[in-house]
Amino acid sequence: MKAIDSDHNNDEYELNALRRGLDAEQHTILERIPTVYTEEKIACAINTIRAFIKEYKFSNNSLAKKIGYSSSVISQVLNGKYEGDTEAALTSILKFCNDYKRQDDNYNKRPDRVDTSVLREIQGLITNTISFSHEEGKIGLLIGDGGHGKTYCLEIWCKDNPTSAYMIVLDESNTKKGIMQMLAEAVGVDYSGTVEAIIKRLVRQLRDRHAVIIVDEASHLNVSCLNMLRQVICVKCKCPLILSGNNHLLKTLACDSGRSGYESLDQFNSRVMRSSNLDELAYDSTDPGTGLYSEQDIRDMFQYDGIMLAKDAVDTLKHICSTPRSGRLRICVDIISALHKVSSIYQTQLITGLDIIRMIYTLRLPCENLPMAVPKPKRQLADQQQAATA
Repeated sequence: MKAIDSDHNNDEYELNALRRGLDAEQHTILERIPTVYTEEKIACAINTIRAFIKEYKFSNNSLAKKIGYSSSVISQVLNGKYEGDTEAALTSILKFCNDYKRQDDNYNKRPDRVDTSVLREIQGLITNTISFSHEEGKIGLLIGDGGHGKTYCLEIWCKDNPTSAYMIVLDESNTKKGIMQMLAEAVGVDYSGTVEAIIKRLVRQLRDRHAVIIVDEASHLNVSCLNMLRQVICVKCKCPLILSGNNHLLKTLACDSGRSGYESLDQFNSRVMRSSNLDELAYDSTDPGTGLYSEQDIRDMFQYDGIMLAKDAVDTLKHICSTPRSGRLRICVDIISALHKVSSIYQTQLITGLDIIRMIYTLRLPCENLPMAVPKPKRQLADQQQAATA
């Protein structure tokens, strides 16, 4: 019983240390925002906001959308002509500026670009699809649940190929006309008028150029929209088409083409050149030590700013990345970013697997979606043991 109490106390101490580290970071941010606004502090706050807008290339409109104000309010506040609650407006704007800058500073500590297995797999998919798009455009499918970094890797391709790659990101509200308008805007042609008029302009601009069209969040597409993209991009423009989405996209493509309204699926599937399922590649059941995320990938992505990863930390991150519906890379970024704010981590210059597990509980992340092998802190185990005994 004394051993349990000792572990219990040690665990609580270290969890509280993590919380204090995060709270201290938040306190530092809040200290930058004045509690009482004198005329001098109002002028200083306005200058700070103007400098932020210039440094991060925000417009008044884009800044207003982030904090729920209108662009006219932002303009009035910055020009000293706002007749509403100036102090409340300044506090909201400054808090956003500070939070954004803090996140950007932390992001910039990480490597700008890491040549990971995921990036190579996605680049191989695009290259392969392009290489077979001679007489007609072929289709490449990129499948994976959230957190693999699909969008980030696709953006890298577009950045590396600015004159031949065009990407749009869909949502569930997009109509056929909306999709064509987004494509036209991305390609740089007039997107006004009817769907037919927009399609004609797209075809004139893209035909035989073999520019690759990338559609992210393609799981929102129904069969009719998929057929429209096949007809316009692959048949008329003769361009390769890359669709990125989750397993819902695969379910749509696997529907019975004999059903009314689904006849075009045969035509669509016949043009699929390659499909990369990141969920399947992420975990090799025949060899749990392998898979899409290598140890080197994990170190390249999450070992930065002089802070090293212990072997058990690498294994824990790999486990998260390889587990379905766990948040994968995205949640690992959040965990490591939070650990980089803890003073004790900077003192040791090392992150362990236990540090990662404790941060999961400190941040109150949805543990039921994380690997079952991630243990609970000893206190919770002790509580469960006592409850079972009772």
